[in-house]
Amino acid sequence: MIIGVTGLTTADNPVPGYGVLKALRHENRPEWKLLGLAYSPLETCLYEPGLIDKAYLVPFPPEEPAAFVDRMHAIKKQYGLDLLIPNLDAEIPVLAEMAPRLEALRILLLVPDKAVVERIAKKQLCSWAAKNEIRLALPATALVDTDHLNNLYAPSFPCMVKGLSHGAVLANNMRELRHTVESMLRKGHTQILVQEYIPGEAFSLAALADRKSRLAGFIPVKKLLTSKQGATWMGTTIEGEGFRSLIETIIAKLNWVGPMDIEIIRNEYNGLDYLIEINPRFPAWISFAALSGVNLPALLLELANGGTTAMMAPPEPGEVFVRQAMDIVSDIKQFGAFSLSGEMDYV
Repeated sequence: MIIGVTGLTTADNPVPGYGVLKALRHENRPEWKLLGLAYSPLETCLYEPGLIDKAYLVPFPPEEPAAFVDRMHAIKKQYGLDLLIPNLDAEIPVLAEMAPRLEALRILLLVPDKAVVERIAKKQLCSWAAKNEIRLALPATALVDTDHLNNLYAPSFPCMVKGLSHGAVLANNMRELRHTVESMLRKGHTQILVQEYIPGEAFSLAALADRKSRLAGFIPVKKLLTSKQGATWMGTTIEGEGFRSLIETIIAKLNWVGPMDIEIIRNEYNGLDYLIEINPRFPAWISFAALSGVNLPALLLELANGGTTAMMAPPEPGEVFVRQAMDIVSDIKQFGAFSLSGEMDYV
C-alpha cells in the first residue's frame, strides 16, 4: 500500500503529519510506502532520513483544488497512491468535498462529509454543541469584526485569540488583543475568534471512527506542557472510561468518519469540563499512539479499506511522552533539486 501524508511541518506549532508518519513507520511494514506530500520545500519532515520513501511538492487544496486532484492523478500514475491522510484543518473540508473525485482515481480517504466538518468549525462549534445537548460547558466566544477593529470585544480578560484553521494566542488586555488581531490579519487570517480563557487542566482526546460512525479507538491525554500556540509538548495518558461515552456521543451525533481530536479544559474553579475545540484530524502528538500500543494511524489504513474491528482498548494510564527538537544535517543541493523538480527520492 502506498500512503500519502500531508502536514509535514515540525516547527514551534507542529502539525500531525510527522506523528502520522512516525506511527506508520513504527509498524515496520516494508509493503507500506510512505509519500510526503509537501506544500513547500521548507516543510521540515522532508529531510529526516528513513522517514519517507518519496516526496512530492503539491498544490494547496484550498487554493487550487483542481490542480491538487490533477497532481494526485499524476502521482498515482507515476509512483502509485492508494490512500491519502490529510492533516491540516484548512485542507480537510476541501478534500472531503473532493473525495468522490479522488476515489474515482482509486485514492482512498477516511474523512467525514464537508457539511459535517463545517459543523465543528471554531465559529460553529459552540452553537452545534448546545443544540445537540453535548454535556460539556461552553466558553463564551465572539467573532472579530475585522472591518471595525475600533470595536474590538472580549468576553473577559485574559482571553484566547484564535484563527479559524490554526493559531491560538493568549491576550491579557485590550492592547494585547489589538496587537494579536492585527498580527494575525497580517499573517493572512481572514476570520478571527476571541474566546473566554478557561484556567485549568487541559486534555486532548484522539479518536478514530469507522465508515459507519463507530468509535474504533481513542487515546485520552492530559497535557503537562504546552507551547504559546497551545501545542502539546508533554503529556500523559489517563484513565479513559470517563471520556469514552462522551466521544461516542459526539461521533454519533455528527455522523463522524475518520480521525478527530477533542480539546477539553477542566475549569480549576468550578470543576466543569469545557469543550474548547474539535479538530478534524489527529493531534500532532499522535506518534505516541504507536508507542503506547494503540496505533490509530495504522488502524486508519484498515478502516479506510472498509475493514471493521473491535474497538481498541485505550492505553494504560501513566505513560508519558515528551516532544523535543532535533537538528538534521542535509545538503543544499537536495533542497534546491526538490524546489525545482517537485520530487525527492530517498536512498
